[in-house]
Amino acid sequence: MKLPNHLAGGTLITAIFSSLSGINIFQSQTSIIIMLIATTLPDIDLPKSTIGRTFKPISLYINRRWGHRTITHSFVTLLILTLLLAILEKQITDKNILSLIFFYAYLSHLLLDMVTLMGVPLLYPFSKNPFVLPGNPRYRIRTGDTRAETIAFCTFILLSIFLRPLFEQGFWTSYNRLFGTMKHLAAEFKRSEDMLEVQYFGKIGTQPIQGKGLCIEANQNEVILIEDDEFTALNKDHMTIDKVIPSHTNHQFTFTQIPIIALTIDSLNSLLQDQWIHHINLTSEKPFRVITNGIPTEQKHYNAELLTSIWLQEIQPIPDNQPLDTFIYQPNPRIPILLQKLQSLQSQNRTLQQVWQVHLQQIENLKEKIQSTTYLWDKERLYQQLTKAQKLPPPKINHNRELELQTEIQQLTKVEYLKNQERRLKATKPPPTPPEPTLLSGSVTILKIR
Repeated sequence: MKLPNHLAGGTLITAIFSSLSGINIFQSQTSIIIMLIATTLPDIDLPKSTIGRTFKPISLYINRRWGHRTITHSFVTLLILTLLLAILEKQITDKNILSLIFFYAYLSHLLLDMVTLMGVPLLYPFSKNPFVLPGNPRYRIRTGDTRAETIAFCTFILLSIFLRPLFEQGFWTSYNRLFGTMKHLAAEFKRSEDMLEVQYFGKIGTQPIQGKGLCIEANQNEVILIEDDEFTALNKDHMTIDKVIPSHTNHQFTFTQIPIIALTIDSLNSLLQDQWIHHINLTSEKPFRVITNGIPTEQKHYNAELLTSIWLQEIQPIPDNQPLDTFIYQPNPRIPILLQKLQSLQSQNRTLQQVWQVHLQQIENLKEKIQSTTYLWDKERLYQQLTKAQKLPPPKINHNRELELQTEIQQLTKVEYLKNQERRLKATKPPPTPPEPTLLSGSVTILKIR
């Protein structure tokens, strides 16, 4: 085949094979250059070819020594050149992506030449018998046949345009996006080398839900996402998952497990500040207070997962020489009121979100009815309903107020604790020796995204 078909057809074949290996040949200029060189390199044995004129001394030597379509059109040469490039690339980048692209591109040239009448001797120098595809010469192309080469060129170009999403996403990603099930998402997550962004659609009861987040865990029953700086769990046991569509982000994430050995509460608070906590396990000989989402609990053994904020406090013991009834813990009466307001606001926001999702679904249903309706008067009526529905503004969901309430509750809890500690110290006699600080042991696993 002529140069245009080797470039167009070679690009198509290389892109298809690379997509099966999860490689996008258009992701860098280097991979495109390697592909274009490899698709034309076998014709270096022909001095009249473009690459032969570029490297004429080498081309003349190969042509005089072996002739055209011999040593450079051999599968043996392809393997040797690929191996040398793979060794060089491994030493430089510790990967073999470019050598794999080179292999597919060089192979595409041999495959396209097999479709011609002459064929190629794939086993040269062990055998000079040509390999052809197909066996019947009536269905093969004569090199230089303008009509046949033009048809082939147009076919290659059209297929390349049509298969562009496949080249960009890769075969298996396109396959998993097409089906969009939890099983296919789990398969894509397992084979992916970067972080996935997942768009999901489903229902909780009869209320539709949808969203998008970064995936950190995925199996056939549950998916864990980071959505709006919070952890979101999609569990098939608690909801109906209609579709999950993954896409690659080129970001990496790691889980870093940090052992905790006899660490003070202040040091641990500094360590955990502004961290995404995948799992935490704490143990202490003395009880300690844990505050998550503004709600305090007293623990001696604490185990939790998927936290975005946590605050720890010491609990000072009552001295033995002080009667228990001399000190009464005084809670801040405003905290329960704020907790009630927070719960009410969260419930209201969830209701508004659910109502808005139902409204969006009604808009989609009207659009589908408009497309399927053939009667003009029905279509006009549906258009009027759609226009009226689209004018409805989205509800004002006050997430900022939720955050303000949570922050205020957390601050009031800290102040309440400090004030009661102050009162406790005033109501009791100072201990003969200062109490030892509460020491925590265990481990914490922190999520890092880069």
